[in-house]
Parts: sequence; structure tokens; C-alpha cells
Amino acid sequence: WDSPIAGKVHFQSKYEKLFCEFLDTRGLNWRKNKERFPYISPFDGKQHNYIPDFIVYTSSGEKIYIEVKGMVRKADPAKFEAFPKGEILVLLGYKELKNLGLDVKDPTEYFRNPDGTEKKLDPSKWPYKLLQSMPDFQERGELTEELKKKVDPKPFYSLLCQS
Repeated sequence: WDSPIAGKVHFQSKYEKLFCEFLDTRGLNWRKNKERFPYISPFDGKQHNYIPDFIVYTSSGEKIYIEVKGMVRKADPAKFEAFPKGEILVLLGYKELKNLGLDVKDPTEYFRNPDGTEKKLDPSKWPYKLLQSMPDFQERGELTEELKKKVDPKPFYSLLCQS
């Protein structure tokens, strides 16, 4: 994405691309985040680095870190829990992005048939190959009430009301 505000931005999903467009349309001061935050992986017990997707700056220069996700995966709670106190982290999932008016699809539709039963994914097709490469393939994470508060989108929504 070639942003007039953030410059050339490499995004990792359609959700992220649409969010980049949204930020530019709103004229918000933003950047693709490169800062790393250590956390302990629930898979191997080792330290890894968490890199939230974006930084949006308030008019006073305060940073709001934004994580754009279709769904919470198993390692995500550990990342969010380890995020430094005093920093603002906002999680924008499918529902929040939809509420912002973005044309996103429910990521769980890939796992459901129209009748609501579980869909068997074809191993030769997308998204099976992509999902299989992830350590938390088909394993969803659960956020505690405390973590939901920590990643609440309210700071971002407040910023939108000011712009």
C-alpha cells in the first residue's frame, strides 16, 4: 500500500490493507509498527517477539498500538498479557472492523458450512495450506475479561471522534 501519510506499507492481510485505506481516508497520523515486545510462547515456552500491526498517533503524540485480527489465535493472549503496562494496545477484530464500515468477511465462515456444521477444509486449497503453516492452526485463543479490557478499542474510537 502506498500511503500518502505512512509511505510504502507492507500489509499481511486484506483486513490490514482495508485498515490502511481507512486510516488514510480519515487523515490520521499512523505508521506500520516495527517495535518488538517480548512474550513467552505457550507452544514452546521460549521468548518470542510480538509486533503489533500499526501505531496511530493522537494529536498530543501519544501512541496507540493497533492489532488487526480476524480472530484471536491461541498465542495471542500471551502476547497481549505481556504487552507493557502504560502503553495502549487496541485489538480490532472482525466485528470492530465491520463496525468501522470496512468490507471484511467473517473469518470463521471458512470453517462452517451454510447449515452451521463444521466444514472439512480441502488440504490442496487455500486457506488450509496457509493455516497449516501457523503453529496455532485451527486453535482459537480466549481472552479473559481482564485482557478484553486491556485491548479494548475505546481509545481508538475516542481518537476517531476527535478527528
